[in-house]
Amino acid sequence: MTIALTLATVVGCARQQVTTVPVPLPPAPSPSVAVGVSTIQVTEQSVVIDFAVCQPQERRVDVAFGSTTFRVEGLREGKCALRIGGEVEDPNWDGSLPTVCEAPASLGTVQFPKGQTGVDYSGIQQYCR
Repeated sequence: MTIALTLATVVGCARQQVTTVPVPLPPAPSPSVAVGVSTIQVTEQSVVIDFAVCQPQERRVDVAFGSTTFRVEGLREGKCALRIGGEVEDPNWDGSLPTVCEAPASLGTVQFPKGQTGVDYSGIQQYCR
C-alpha cells in the first residue's frame, strides 16, 4: 500500500512549488501477531488473562489482605507458560512465584475473580504444578 505525500514550498503568501511523492507503507501485521494487546488485564473485581495472546508480561495484583503476581513467559508448543505466586499479609515475602502453569493457548480469555487474600486461579489449576 502507498499513500501520496504532498509537499509545498511557501514563500510569504505565494506557493512556489508543489511536489507529490509516493510513500510506501509497511505491510499490515499478520493476524497471528498480537500488536499492542495486553495478555493480563486487571479490573476492579477480576483478572483476565488471554492465553491466546500470551505475550510476556508481569503483573502484581493487590487485594485487601495480600497480593497475587502473574508472570506470563510466552508460548511454548501451543501452551502459554506462566508463573504465579503471592502472599497474604506477609511483609517479608521474597517475591517468589512457585506455581508453574502451562495452559493451552486454545483456552483464549479466562477471567479469575479477586478475593480478600488474592486472585482465585483455580480455573487453570489442572495445568499447574
